[in-house]
Amino acid sequence: MIRRQHTLSSHAPAGFRSAGGSASGITMCVAIAGALSVLYLCALQEAYFVVCGAMLVATQMLASGPLASPIHVAAAAGRALGEGRPILWAMEGQTPAYPGTGGISPETLGSEPPPKDRLVPEYLPEDWLSSTRAVRQGAWENALHRGLDIVASLALLVLVLPLLLLVALAIKLDSRGPIFYCQERVGRDNRVFSILKFRSMTVDAEKPGTAVWASVQDSRVTWVGRLIRHYRIDEIPQTINILRGDMSFVGPRPERPNFVTQLTAAIPHYADRAAVRPGLTGWAQVRYPYGASIEDARNKLAFDLWYIQERSIWLDLRIMLATVRVVLGQVGAR
Repeated sequence: MIRRQHTLSSHAPAGFRSAGGSASGITMCVAIAGALSVLYLCALQEAYFVVCGAMLVATQMLASGPLASPIHVAAAAGRALGEGRPILWAMEGQTPAYPGTGGISPETLGSEPPPKDRLVPEYLPEDWLSSTRAVRQGAWENALHRGLDIVASLALLVLVLPLLLLVALAIKLDSRGPIFYCQERVGRDNRVFSILKFRSMTVDAEKPGTAVWASVQDSRVTWVGRLIRHYRIDEIPQTINILRGDMSFVGPRPERPNFVTQLTAAIPHYADRAAVRPGLTGWAQVRYPYGASIEDARNKLAFDLWYIQERSIWLDLRIMLATVRVVLGQVGAR
């Protein structure tokens, strides 16, 4: 029986064998095209958020205890994304904590529990910083963050280099003064460094030694300056500061020394922002509009403190993706 089957297959017509090969090739092409179509549709529906969310849930579960089943991980990510909640609080079987309250119940705080994407500075204990992920990260995770900073900064510079050349020419033609300007900002561990930005204001925008909040329709902003601030293009030269190690791609907004002194005296835990490098973008920048007051600074601090508590590679990637939406949506610039 075996010999007979072998004889039949070996003497099959050549046309039949070639037709079978062609059919297999067509089937494979259709399968590949179908798979690419599915991936394309998933990309259009922003499925990358689901993937990043599931990976973040898995990472947090591994860090906090026994890993639940893959079904639980996917269900937790889906629920969190569907409800607009941070992925960290989507762990299956875990009761959501109210961040920054020290275990205070919602009844104590009022009928509405605080949002879970920020920390309330007034409710944080004095030693809260020692238990945050940003402080507890080891050398390996810090190296990953630094690698992400370098790769993202170089990629951004290469991507927008032609635009930067046009902006530099427009600034020079629009008003007198240099193309770039440097300004003192406070970095990690309260170290002062010089930040590099495209000049968007007139040369005499401030008196020497006087720091002034930017305002809506600020008269000091030039015509080109208003355009580049609208799309955050004036911030792109800060990638040089990132490559130098003064900043990270993601972190709290770098503030001026005068403002830091003022806000540290007025807002609890404001000095804790110095636990990480300031960033070109950050959780506060994508969650809260541009601020120009002490109250705005306090509201943004709540997001910065949450970022310090939950800092991770996956959160940085999520913030980078959200930054694109903010820039294209033209939110918060002045």
